[in-house]
Amino acid sequence: MKKALLIISLITVVMLVGVPQASAVEPTDSISVFAAVEETGVSVTPEGPWEIGVVALLAERSSVMYTATNLGTVQEDFAIEAADIGAWACGADVTVGDDIFEMGFDDDDTPLTLTSICDSVPLATGIDPGNTYVDPVEDPGTAPFYLHFQAPSGVTMAAPGAIIVTVTATQTP
Repeated sequence: MKKALLIISLITVVMLVGVPQASAVEPTDSISVFAAVEETGVSVTPEGPWEIGVVALLAERSSVMYTATNLGTVQEDFAIEAADIGAWACGADVTVGDDIFEMGFDDDDTPLTLTSICDSVPLATGIDPGNTYVDPVEDPGTAPFYLHFQAPSGVTMAAPGAIIVTVTATQTP
């Protein structure tokens, strides 16, 4: 009799509490994930045109002001380099000679502290996205840069065409 009473009691408790029901499960659900690509990019903008034109041997010419702007999504370093043109070579270390010209850059329009760009050299480091050229020594984000040209000391080959100066952006390590 105790067994029958216990079974009836259990049935009564289950009826009062209820039998767990399976809940409806949604057949699909979604999550949102944000993804972005790290990009580097640079834009170089001159203040105006720069024409060197015909110059005497060893003549020097300074450019208009240029501004380099980080177009990427990450902090960038900029490097700058001038290329040889035709039979004329770009001479490193501010050395000119027969068919050797010099290109350099500085943060002002006088070539007193000229840095040669005949080999790739750092122009600026740690440029935040959207910011402009950084003076590598003084004030990040504010200084323009200027290019400087010095003609060869002698010419044995015909005058070449345009001098190509390349500014390259890489992600700051």
